[in-house]
Amino acid sequence: MEKNEKELKGVIEDYFETGCEGIMWTFYEDGKEGYGGLHNLEAGDHLTILDDDGSELFSGIIKPNREIGKQVIPLNPEYSQPVALGCWIHWTQDGFLPDDWARLFFRKPPLRAILRKK
Repeated sequence: MEKNEKELKGVIEDYFETGCEGIMWTFYEDGKEGYGGLHNLEAGDHLTILDDDGSELFSGIIKPNREIGKQVIPLNPEYSQPVALGCWIHWTQDGFLPDDWARLFFRKPPLRAILRKK
């Protein structure tokens, strides 16, 4: 871990609100409330996702792929956006299929994770 990096513990979640124009992949920090605990995952962040038994499902640097899974927007065909599990998204982790990456964030209860912001 680099000198200025802070290791955060929490859960991963899909996040959407009006104006987002698609689901965002987020991390919600333990012990925080509201937007104060919400972290958007960004290129260069280091994320470790843990299965229910504590084993690692993913551990690596976030590298957004904004091309995989792109579909034409039906009512605006000159534009396209990635889709996963039938939902508009912004990106998929490089090396994953969109549906596989999305399934990690759609799990209920949410999966535990460790985040180091870039």
